[in-house]
Amino acid sequence: MKALGPYFKTQKLNIFWSVLSIAIVAFATLWQPHLLQQVLEAILKKDSDTVFKNGVILVVLGVIGVIAGVINTIYSAKIALNVATDMRADLYKKIQTFSFGNIEQFSASNLVVRMTNDINQVQQIVMALFQQLTRIPILFIGSFILAIMTLPSLWWIIIVMMVLIVLVSAFSFTRMGRYFGTMQELIERVNTLARENLMGIRVVKSFVQENNQIDQFAKSSDEMRDLSIKLVTCSRF
Repeated sequence: MKALGPYFKTQKLNIFWSVLSIAIVAFATLWQPHLLQQVLEAILKKDSDTVFKNGVILVVLGVIGVIAGVINTIYSAKIALNVATDMRADLYKKIQTFSFGNIEQFSASNLVVRMTNDINQVQQIVMALFQQLTRIPILFIGSFILAIMTLPSLWWIIIVMMVLIVLVSAFSFTRMGRYFGTMQELIERVNTLARENLMGIRVVKSFVQENNQIDQFAKSSDEMRDLSIKLVTCSRF
């Protein structure tokens, strides 16, 4: 994230509105169960005034949450797109300054992956950061406070559950980070195979190597498919 610092500096206004809107969404999400509890208690007491008043507040909170969520999506998308655009431009400028030795060191497929897939991954991460990852700490702290206020006698169970959640999340993120690194290598390998076959298609046909090339590409493609399944599985847990 340190590398993204200079790109975030130009997006201060968008970041402000994105964080503010996601904080409003988190507040609405946390406060609705409390109001719903009051509505249920009022129904049991047959207090129609309280039911109507809290019901209106619930509807208003829901509308505010939806509007804030839309605003957050808009500004998160702006931040992600602007960061990706600036990063892609800087990377292209950097490539233009390469010496002949640098050009020989990095393959064309490698550079293409860096400028396309890698930048797209960064864009998705930045958008997720301002849509989901920013909301998680707010919900985490807010739900912890509300849980302690609601069930003060069971504070130790709540703390144990919070610690377990943090440990499981850290384990999942560690595994996913390793898988993502392998995924980038597989994408680069598939791009290299496709590029070499397209450039040397006449040589491949001349030496009747079509089946061997198909097998190599299928093997790399299958590895990427299996790893994608693992990534999706980890993200679900």
